[in-house]
Amino acid sequence: MQNVSGFWSKIYRRQKSVIGEVLNLYRHNNHVNAIDKLQLNLDLPIATKQ
Repeated sequence: MQNVSGFWSKIYRRQKSVIGEVLNLYRHNNHVNAIDKLQLNLDLPIATKQ
């Protein structure tokens, strides 16, 4: 079983990649695909609605 810090490290790396892709899409006025990308990654903390 993976340790807790390893788990969060993996989440952080994946989330950082998704954020970069979403911001890039958003900057290019591709808002629909940016939202789609977030919806495909709802298991990440950044992608959930507050």
